[in-house]
Amino acid sequence: MKLHKWKAKTDGLIIKKEKDKTIIINNLDREGIVYCKRIIKCRKKYININYKGNITKGAGAILHLINRHKRTIVDVIFNSETSSMRTIKGYLLPIMIIKPHTIVELTEVEITQTNAPKNTYDKFMGKKKILLITPSYPSPDNQYACGFVHSRVKEYINQNLEVEVANVYDHESMSHYIFDGVDVYKTGYGQLRSILMGKKYDAILVHFFDEKYAKYLTTSYIKDTPIILWNHGADILYWNYRDFYTPYFTDEYNLPKELENSYKKRDEYVKKLSNNDNVHWVFVSNDEKQLAEDMHKIKFKNSIVIPNIINSDLFSYTPKDDSLRKNIFLLRRFDNTKKYAIDIAVLTILELSRREIFNDLNFYICGEGEIHSKLVEPLRKFSNVHIINNFLSHKQIKEYHDKTGIALFPTRQDTQGVSALEAASSGLAVITSDLEVIHEYFDEELNTICPVEDYVAYADVIERLYNNPKEFQKISKGMSEHTYKLCNKSKTIDKEIEYINKNIIKPTEVIEQIKDLPDNPILTVAVPSYNAEKFLNKCIPSLLKSKYSYLTEILIINDGSKDHTSEIGKYYQEITTKKNKSIVKVIDKENGGHGSGINKGIEIAKGKYFKVIDADDWVDEKSYDKN
Repeated sequence: MKLHKWKAKTDGLIIKKEKDKTIIINNLDREGIVYCKRIIKCRKKYININYKGNITKGAGAILHLINRHKRTIVDVIFNSETSSMRTIKGYLLPIMIIKPHTIVELTEVEITQTNAPKNTYDKFMGKKKILLITPSYPSPDNQYACGFVHSRVKEYINQNLEVEVANVYDHESMSHYIFDGVDVYKTGYGQLRSILMGKKYDAILVHFFDEKYAKYLTTSYIKDTPIILWNHGADILYWNYRDFYTPYFTDEYNLPKELENSYKKRDEYVKKLSNNDNVHWVFVSNDEKQLAEDMHKIKFKNSIVIPNIINSDLFSYTPKDDSLRKNIFLLRRFDNTKKYAIDIAVLTILELSRREIFNDLNFYICGEGEIHSKLVEPLRKFSNVHIINNFLSHKQIKEYHDKTGIALFPTRQDTQGVSALEAASSGLAVITSDLEVIHEYFDEELNTICPVEDYVAYADVIERLYNNPKEFQKISKGMSEHTYKLCNKSKTIDKEIEYINKNIIKPTEVIEQIKDLPDNPILTVAVPSYNAEKFLNKCIPSLLKSKYSYLTEILIINDGSKDHTSEIGKYYQEITTKKNKSIVKVIDKENGGHGSGINKGIEIAKGKYFKVIDADDWVDEKSYDKN
């Protein structure tokens, strides 16, 4: 079913038809809605959507399929292939949310219904050696989401590290899209174990620790795969929940019982994972690591502090004209958590409005979130306060950096302050708050750090810089130099890549030291396998880790499997091949049962001795070597 006819629900939107495409124009300062005139009747099948086109201006659009209760059943990212996570029955109405100041050209919106989903992880995952898991990732409609993770991925790829991205969260659909040249697979938690067990990776990189990730990491038979966990604040310092989650205009946050239970479960996983030699922890600041160790009363033995990278090539310093000190920049998420201290920024601007310099200033307030309108409402009366209700790409952020000279970044809780440091790298004089981590990343001698709640102090710094252009120039240059010294590529990405490579343990590391493989192995191990994709990545590495593995042949007898047993086996066959001889061999046969698999192994075995290991079992390499 192809969807062609769309109608505007929001006044002011323009819809045009040109040949094989539909053009939708939103020149408004807010999101607009269009809906399809054709309602979809779902027949208790999986829904698959191809949603393709071009974004000629702005941040694109997102497609929602909503039911009669106005609940979104499937959301679809622009230029993606998407399938529902479950079968759907009933009627769905397609609507599109068009971002402000956006023009999109729709070339294809096609919906099909099938007995099995078309766009599963099997189609898109397992093509690279390293898996990166994150709960959020940039997309055309939300370019700011976990942008610091995307910056890492781009640098990994530039340095030939083979990484693929799984955006795993409470998503109700699974989809594939490409963002800035990076393939992204978006799915729900339910598929994570299948990805971990059905695909073989040299390392697993995880951003944001939570109990659901931990559950699958500890139950997916990946004990021999290095896991590197990045911690960014609330994910590891969760018992400081008041610092993270207290809503604006309130003084207290009461932790819901559900979250309390979640945190207690997370405690168990932190202790469990901290004792695993294959688990490594990356903290973005010394302050964060110290707070985490004090909170959990443990020492993270396999840990390192590596800041988030600040892209000094993009956010490069150029000398600021004196006049730019009159232009103030603010970029934040406008969600209802006081840690972002947007209320302090608003109070600072209101304080400045009572001073003589105010009318000579310009403010650029960028970002979006659930209470954006409420937070910025007191500022709408000022013509020199420009409110940009949208997420910005890195390129757009830099454009605002270039036309401003001061960045206003009050904060109540931070583990590094990436957006503030990006502004500092561009040469903005960043005004921020008196926290331990701020002193770790900002030069206090530049005298732009203020008491957290003292909005008068922030206004005083802005007025001081307004009256002292030479000091502004000094701070501008000093901020950029200090940021580069702490967060340049060699101190961040290069260090991360070195750490990843150092901790990758390949199952064939013993084999790689052997010059040749014998013609007649001492031992043949037959592994009868039927639909064993979830177990082979545990079984086969346990055999290959033996120091005598080069004296064995391992026969994976694929007994007519309908899953990826054969493909996984052939991966091990490929990586254990030397000079046309291989330790692991895959034997594909028609299904005949467990006994027929053993008989097939006996028939073709070359070893002096013969052993059977079931695919869902594994060996202890120390005991194995002794025997």
